[in-house]
Amino acid sequence: KQWYQRRVRGDFTFSKTIIEKQRTEATNLEKAKNKAYPPLIKWLKGNFSEAFLNWTHVKALRLFTESVLRYGLPATFMTAILEPNKKSEKKLREKLFAMYGTLDKNASDSTDLGDIPAMFLTGDYYPYVYFDINTAFVENVRDF
Repeated sequence: KQWYQRRVRGDFTFSKTIIEKQRTEATNLEKAKNKAYPPLIKWLKGNFSEAFLNWTHVKALRLFTESVLRYGLPATFMTAILEPNKKSEKKLREKLFAMYGTLDKNASDSTDLGDIPAMFLTGDYYPYVYFDINTAFVENVRDF
């Protein structure tokens, strides 16, 4: 048998009652979804802050782990959250590199990332521990 003959379950038979039944079922499901949507959004708005708080806590644990892996114990470091403008991001990176460039010998503009002691090395490498926090979670939400 050919591959298409093995996958076909049976011949198609047109039945107006089956099509109407499927359309009715689809409209009922759409109505149920629209009915359940407002309570879901209300629940999400109420619980988002707790989820975001837990997510930032995981980021803080990751920051601590990465700092200990790079610089060792005792863990004496400063944590800061910075939100630069798009225009000033390059200038901020240059100033941070000037301030903390001596912390890590591997961090230079042309570094081979093979021997860097990092647990979560993703993207660019800096002499300071850097994580990007994306806060654009929802772009389009219907308000109810």
